[in-house]
Amino acid sequence: MIKPINKLVAGALCIALLLSAATSFAAHHEEKVSQILFKNVHVWDGKSDGVSTAMNVLVEGKLIKKVGASESDAGSEATVVEGKGENTDTGPN
Repeated sequence: MIKPINKLVAGALCIALLLSAATSFAAHHEEKVSQILFKNVHVWDGKSDGVSTAMNVLVEGKLIKKVGASESDAGSEATVVEGKGENTDTGPN
């Protein structure tokens, strides 16, 4: 029969091993960052007098990854939004 204190130590070791394995797994398998490709939009940078010619803008997570992006710049799982020539801006600076 296992003594109660030994059960407690064994349980703590199991929890520690599970946490260690979960941390190691998370470090090796980074979460994918979502991408959105806005196609055919006019960009206003907040400084210029007007907007750009129509172009594509790739957003990754919360950051603008590339202005003037091509469809090949976006990953296969990127969400594609057709801008239909509408205006957009860079958001708050």
